[in-house]
Amino acid sequence: PCFEGRMQCMRSVPAVLLFCLAAHAQTPEVQRLLDEAKAQSDQQHFTEAAKLAEQAIDLSRAASDKKGEALSLNRLSNVYYYARKLEAAVDAANRAASIAAEAGEKQLAANALGQAANGLRDQGKLEEARAAYERQLESILSSGDRKAEALNLRMTAILYRQMGDQERATGLVTKSLSIARDLKDPALEAPALYILGVLE
Repeated sequence: PCFEGRMQCMRSVPAVLLFCLAAHAQTPEVQRLLDEAKAQSDQQHFTEAAKLAEQAIDLSRAASDKKGEALSLNRLSNVYYYARKLEAAVDAANRAASIAAEAGEKQLAANALGQAANGLRDQGKLEEARAAYERQLESILSSGDRKAEALNLRMTAILYRQMGDQERATGLVTKSLSIARDLKDPALEAPALYILGVLE
């Protein structure tokens, strides 16, 4: 029961939080709207948060700010995820990933793909989630972000365990643990060790 509770907690964390980026919109007003949308979402004021994110999307488009548009769509996806409007969350995340990729924002694209994968997983669409995590990993590998790679492998391992494939899950979390140790990152290493210990 303890393990299942911890795994449920890990599964529920949106990728937008797992893959935190030091990314900001080019337009200050867009960034202000995104910050306010996050604050409203944190207070579970999801309708207001969604409106603010949509305003940020519109303003970014008007300014031809592709990065801001992708960030705004990802924020909207995050709001929908917490509001448990999972189909809308996945749609917004996929749009964010596409725009970010067009703009050459590889880390932002990877972030959005992870967000889409989480939404698909929580809908029980496990094969679609697996494919989304794989696309995310491709984007991460092209950006060279090893921390994000370790996180992706861990999340994918949790998914494979949910799908009943213990062997695949073990292999992925072992790779995640290896990267965590290479990076000397205890925050990455501890959860990987925990999952690996239960799987074995």
